Amino acid sequence: MPDEVVLSIAGKKYAGWTEARIQRGIEQVSGQFSLTVSDRWPGQETAWPIRPGDACTLSVDGAVVITGHVDDVFPQFDANGHAIQVYGRDAVGDLIDCSAALRPGRWENRTLTQIAADICRPFGIAVAATADVGPVFSVFAVQPGESAFEAIERACRFRGVLPVSDGRGGLLLTGPSAERLAVALVQGENILAASAALSSRDRFSAYTALGQSAGSDSSTPDQNASPAGRATDPGVTRHRPLIVIAEESADAAGLTRRAVWEAAVRRGRSSRAVVTVQGWSHPGGVWAPNRRVLVRAPWLQLDAELLIVSVHLLRDASGTRTEIEVCPPEGLTPLQISEAAEDSLW
Repeated sequence: MPDEVVLSIAGKKYAGWTEARIQRGIEQVSGQFSLTVSDRWPGQETAWPIRPGDACTLSVDGAVVITGHVDDVFPQFDANGHAIQVYGRDAVGDLIDCSAALRPGRWENRTLTQIAADICRPFGIAVAATADVGPVFSVFAVQPGESAFEAIERACRFRGVLPVSDGRGGLLLTGPSAERLAVALVQGENILAASAALSSRDRFSAYTALGQSAGSDSSTPDQNASPAGRATDPGVTRHRPLIVIAEESADAAGLTRRAVWEAAVRRGRSSRAVVTVQGWSHPGGVWAPNRRVLVRAPWLQLDAELLIVSVHLLRDASGTRTEIEVCPPEGLTPLQISEAAEDSLW
């Protein structure tokens, strides 16, 4: 049946969920779900044998979207019926919860992919990269008390890469996709509702990234202690400077990349829209993040190809629908901002 969600545990499949919420996005490392079945079940005396910690997969219309574990189970009953609520996440959710308990937890001349793979290995999580992860880190070390994800995300931020679940139990180091959907989201046609958030609050006219380089036999202490990188956002015309302290040691070129990333991401993230459509699928499959889609909504002054940042697949008393969050592609791309480009929130 269309818009079917199935939770699979130990070879058994559980369907018929009356309420569902499935969240996936490229700004959240782990997809998550909440499922509820509630009905009058005559003669039903035993709850479904779903337990916290169970390994599971969640599929929508036959496509696996989450591979991980059940976090919470809430069975209940009264004189009129029975219900059970189940919450879970992708396997990479363990990276969020758990410390990066590695010894020595320090790397020299290793790539982002190699470092992330070492951190993920104890959890049984494979790491792959579909984006350019940049040069090796001369030195990278886990900070005391840091979670596994915090360490990985810190390194990814410096390389302009997004760490996300691949939906199959692994971690993907990626960037915004260039894949374009054939379907368009159009006001008056398939858009049920839409809203936008347009802001200049977190944009700045000039960005300076400061840090320390690792040093070398030929460099002086002053050279090591004072590298900087700079970028500007021509769309901000008043004086609004921001200084960013770099997460890791880097030379001037690396710090310039860090400053450009900050400027481009803040500019792109200043414009967001959430579009609601009927159902969970389009002609090409289930709605998924990290695709580009044309959005035409005159009321939002919007007619542009945007990047799908996140999708929320929903089923409740209001029906089955998808909330699709979109932003300009440069909002998650470390691109230099063109001085000649006309500034536009879209």
